[in-house]
Amino acid sequence: MLTAFNIHSSKVFQYLVNKFAPKDGIVLDLTYGRGLSWQGFENKKNLNIIKVDKRKTENDVIQIDLCLYLEKAKDESFDVIYFDPPHYFCDKVSKLNVEGRDLNNIEEVYCSEKEFLRMLDCVSKHAKRVLKNNGVLIVKMIDGYVGKTYYPNTFLAFNKLVKSGLTPFGHFISVMSRKSFGKDIVQVNHISFLVFRKVKEE
Repeated sequence: MLTAFNIHSSKVFQYLVNKFAPKDGIVLDLTYGRGLSWQGFENKKNLNIIKVDKRKTENDVIQIDLCLYLEKAKDESFDVIYFDPPHYFCDKVSKLNVEGRDLNNIEEVYCSEKEFLRMLDCVSKHAKRVLKNNGVLIVKMIDGYVGKTYYPNTFLAFNKLVKSGLTPFGHFISVMSRKSFGKDIVQVNHISFLVFRKVKEE
């Protein structure tokens, strides 16, 4: 299933949560941050939203590294898992012009490439185990250019998660209307939401 939306990425995410989460379901947000994906969300299904982040951004956020949280989580605990890692690699963009690129909050949008891969490996290792049968993993990924180098993060995440035993279900795209700022900056043209399902084994 491939679908494109010309709306803000938070609205795409909220559409997916409402579509896939069961009534009274348990949703784990592994990278809650400041909760930008949830702004304006109407919890009509009475979802229990568990917020995890490395920072204590709100009182009900569980402050812990997501890998440690997943390692301790019990089998078949969640109906939906949401993984939205930091968008840019600090070790790649430090010498580029990022003025006006919504990168004012370094902790919100930066991580090293090594840290990104570590988080992705943890999700790939544990997501299938901690999801309930027919549970869903939603992964938000941003491909883009850093200078002249293209980083295909969506393809990397897709391949790793398929190998983990999860079944791909859909690719939902939030198209970004943004003019090019030149070759020496970070350039993003769309945001992808990859949806995987844990299919009950016969």
